[in-house]
Amino acid sequence: MAKYKIDIKYAEDKMKKNRQRLTDNADFKPTDRTPVLFGTFERYYLRARGVGYDEFYSDAKSMLHHMILNQAWAIENIPDDRCTDRVLSIPGPWFENLISAEAFGAEVRFSDDQPAWLMRGNVTPEDVKNLKVPKPTDGLSGKKIEYFFQWQELLKDYEVRFNGEPGKINIVGMDASGDGPILTAIDLVGFDFLLWAIECPDICHILLKKITKAMIDRGLYLRKIDPRPVSLFMIAVDFAEQMSAAMYRELIVPYDTEIYKILGAGIKDGRSIHNCGNSTHLIDVFINDLNITSFWLFGSPVDPKHVAEKMGGRIKVWGNLNCTTMLIESKEKVYEDSNNCLEAFGKYTGFILGDGANVAPDTTLENLGAVLKAAEDFGPVPNNL
Repeated sequence: MAKYKIDIKYAEDKMKKNRQRLTDNADFKPTDRTPVLFGTFERYYLRARGVGYDEFYSDAKSMLHHMILNQAWAIENIPDDRCTDRVLSIPGPWFENLISAEAFGAEVRFSDDQPAWLMRGNVTPEDVKNLKVPKPTDGLSGKKIEYFFQWQELLKDYEVRFNGEPGKINIVGMDASGDGPILTAIDLVGFDFLLWAIECPDICHILLKKITKAMIDRGLYLRKIDPRPVSLFMIAVDFAEQMSAAMYRELIVPYDTEIYKILGAGIKDGRSIHNCGNSTHLIDVFINDLNITSFWLFGSPVDPKHVAEKMGGRIKVWGNLNCTTMLIESKEKVYEDSNNCLEAFGKYTGFILGDGANVAPDTTLENLGAVLKAAEDFGPVPNNL
């Protein structure tokens, strides 16, 4: 008998419409309106539910319990299209985007009142040659794997229902998706890495090769222990916006390409990319050099009209509302900004309206609701304005 019983209230007709809308949008087919999804993650949910990180990170059982309750709360409260059937989906064990750098020795600090964070920038050029490529079972990566296996047993304590009808819990496939070579390099070195790119590019290449090998090794290992198919593989290239297009193409693209070729192979959306800065000058590199399949949670500094012109109707795009605006401004301002995005992409399908990127804790549900209302008022897409 289940120890924990969760009954989620969510209209069945909304599930059906969400599912159809997201499916058609992914296939670049016309939809009744632009889909809406938010990058609300554990930091948002825990704050909303009044749970501290000491409790969340205390052990595998506590983390699983709160991630299940987080997503149940989100389905009932976050005004977007995430709920498509009677499945409560959660990501694997959650350690932010710290795993790659931590495995190379970066110090992670924990606090009850904020997400875990890295002490960035301890690696010197002299350290790089001696850095060992970590094993997939080292550090937080190993803890994530341990938790994943513990969760399989712990899930037996849960019974999930939707409107009284049987549902299920799905742990999204274990994967190395989400990190990236440049993000990890800057986590290890700090922003001096950008100076290294000019002064000692050979050291940069040594470091990037080690990071890339570690990411590939971890990704392949995770797929052995969890062989379920995945529908998306993404690389985060945060901080790449600090480089010129020429430098990014020369220094970073070869390593992103190597990772995509191995970990993105055979996946429908196997070349997804994320950058939440002003990547306007990198858009052509993303398209022509990396052959991306989607631009996920792209940064609010980028003009959505530019992205629509370059990617609309052929590359899936998700973004790009300003998270500070969503946090501190009025719902009228959020609605206005949402409408600007909708107008930019109005004649294209394949666009999801959301944040750009990572909704801040304490952002009101009223402001999130203004985004959904804008999409509903804008109506069917494509909308030939």
